[in-house]
Amino acid sequence: MVELDKFSAEKKFFDEDDIMALPNLVRFYFAEKKYSLVYYLADLYQKEFASLSFYKMLALLEMGNFSAAKEIYKLYGDDWLNICKQYNVYWKDVILFALYFRQKNFTDWFQELLNNHFDSELVQLLELADEYSQEDFVRLPQFKKICESHPALKKFYTRSEPKKTLVTFEKIQWRVWGKYNRKLRDAPLDENKMQCVYNRNGLKIFSYKPHQVAASMHIVTDGNVTIIFDCGAEIVEEGVKNIPVKAILDKLSIQQVNAVFISHGHFDHYGSMNELPSTQSFMTEDTANIIKMTAQNISLYGVKIKNFYDEVDVSGVKVKFIPNGHIRGSVLFDINWRDERRIIYTGDYCLEDQHTCLGLDLKAILTVPKRTDVLLTESTYGRKIQALNLREYESIFKSICETIIKFGKKIIIPSFAVGRAAEIALLLKESARQHGFTVLIDGFAAQMTEYYQNSMERTIIGSHISVCNSNLELKERIANYDVIIASSGMLQAGSTSFAYLQEMLDMEKVCVLKVGFIHEYESMLMSIFNRREKNVTYFDIPLSAHADYNSLVEVTEKISPEMAIYVHGNFIDR
Repeated sequence: MVELDKFSAEKKFFDEDDIMALPNLVRFYFAEKKYSLVYYLADLYQKEFASLSFYKMLALLEMGNFSAAKEIYKLYGDDWLNICKQYNVYWKDVILFALYFRQKNFTDWFQELLNNHFDSELVQLLELADEYSQEDFVRLPQFKKICESHPALKKFYTRSEPKKTLVTFEKIQWRVWGKYNRKLRDAPLDENKMQCVYNRNGLKIFSYKPHQVAASMHIVTDGNVTIIFDCGAEIVEEGVKNIPVKAILDKLSIQQVNAVFISHGHFDHYGSMNELPSTQSFMTEDTANIIKMTAQNISLYGVKIKNFYDEVDVSGVKVKFIPNGHIRGSVLFDINWRDERRIIYTGDYCLEDQHTCLGLDLKAILTVPKRTDVLLTESTYGRKIQALNLREYESIFKSICETIIKFGKKIIIPSFAVGRAAEIALLLKESARQHGFTVLIDGFAAQMTEYYQNSMERTIIGSHISVCNSNLELKERIANYDVIIASSGMLQAGSTSFAYLQEMLDMEKVCVLKVGFIHEYESMLMSIFNRREKNVTYFDIPLSAHADYNSLVEVTEKISPEMAIYVHGNFIDR
């Protein structure tokens, strides 16, 4: 394999789309301790190069994700040293690997490598590993010195075995509800069908199962009081599809709905509100403002505005608003059902703080002494296990943007207007200033970013970041800006992002950055895939504000409900 300097390796991979340069590039990034970027890039083409799996494993170790690293280690075990020889892996990285796993089956090649670098502190420490017990080894001054540069090494050697699960709800229920989700997903759907997901001592919870991914609605009733949590609509290939709320209520013999609570301002959670025009509804001010901007056909007459941590009493049912980190104004509902049941409905949530809102306030839930009977939780990314956290993916996103622009490529980022566009703009704000590139926000994302800026009292739009409010032709906008952030994030035909991509796909140098969910059937996504080897560079960097598998399990374990019910997705599954 030809050795390249860092600039040449970056140019070949990011500019010329030559994956043969990636092993060299990953090695350089690892030396610079850009571990999250190493992990991400190595993960892209690990099947093509075993050395990428090696660096992916090392990056996970250095980031402290030891369980994931050990899974990769099992792929080759003692044979990793032969792979290092085959791919001419940098000698310091080989010895670091040997230190982590205390390799003892030294090959002739590895022994020669040790002899050639006998004066290295890494080599000297490795040779001491066999002379001491692990307990004494970590006390050595040489070990402590190496750990100054590799702090995760100390954690690796001194870590304790993971504690047993804290989950206290019956495991049989976990399996039952997993089976329910799979069965319901695969079954033909009745237009008015609601699935009863909970039925105990007269309290019932009915959950709507959408035809595709979105549309959330949950009916909680005890026969005397009925409350609906979220009342969304679907975006399907044919257009908007409302939930037939009235028909569902008739089928369930429910005569009156006492209140509707909306968790946040995404269409799949409020789009069918007009089905219940006379029912009192509750939401935060940001949610109401977002709905007014995004869906003028939705009537908000009589909506009652509530703040974070407010509590509403509806005929003895007390509903508390807890911020949950998904978008501005988004909340979780902590429900005290007439002092008989405690139900937590999460809505869509994110544990980590974002630039436009704080993460889920789990402490506010856990400080309430009453046991949770039902956790009704989203599972949008319930089958997605992310080794990196949101901050690390943000770092990857900025690094890739800066590098792509350095080589003269235009970047298009399809983005959801509500929340995601403002998040991305804030991510790029400092990079744009430092590196002198320009960003244009177009489509409805422009208006929504202006709202976010005003409601947050934080500058987003400035000298390097603009919103489209001119009459420039599409080609001129593309020519004048380095990065385009355009709605919709779903790339639907007729959207602003679709129009930009249509124009840009025939350009010589264009990069598409996917940062959220897009339906696989979208024709434009297929066009991108078909041109990746010709003129389109494509990266999928998950910047979604949804909980993944690990977060869903963490929240379930900490809340420790009697029953966990996974909705708005396909359950959780490893």
